[in-house]
Amino acid sequence: MAVHKGDIAIDMLEDAIDLYNRKHYISSLHLAAAASELLSGLCDINGYQGAHRNVKKMLKDFHDSSPSLFSKPKDAIKRFNYSKNTIKHINNENDQFAYICAEMDSKMYIDQCLKMLLGSVDLSRLNLQQSVWYLGKAEPM
Repeated sequence: MAVHKGDIAIDMLEDAIDLYNRKHYISSLHLAAAASELLSGLCDINGYQGAHRNVKKMLKDFHDSSPSLFSKPKDAIKRFNYSKNTIKHINNENDQFAYICAEMDSKMYIDQCLKMLLGSVDLSRLNLQQSVWYLGKAEPM
């Protein structure tokens, strides 16, 4: 069975919103971050500005404007992605705890997805197999 990754992203985002509203922030963070990665990739493929490319460009611009003040983009991206990566990986015995603000980070990734979906993106160009009606009916965060 072939499933379009945009449809997967929407399913994950809907579940992330439900989990966020039920205060299950870590699970919400995991799903929202994964949905953000898929949607960002689809935006890039279809000629839109995905959130991830924008973040990388912003961090590069900051560093280029003042290298002594801002981290190298690769280091900054690693810190920026810390919350989504630390909850799904464990590197060694000293990496048994995640130091995150799960509620804030989850909301950030949900908002990223919503901006990509409901912003200037022509959803018909993403070839989604399902509608996004549910997203507009989600409870406010």
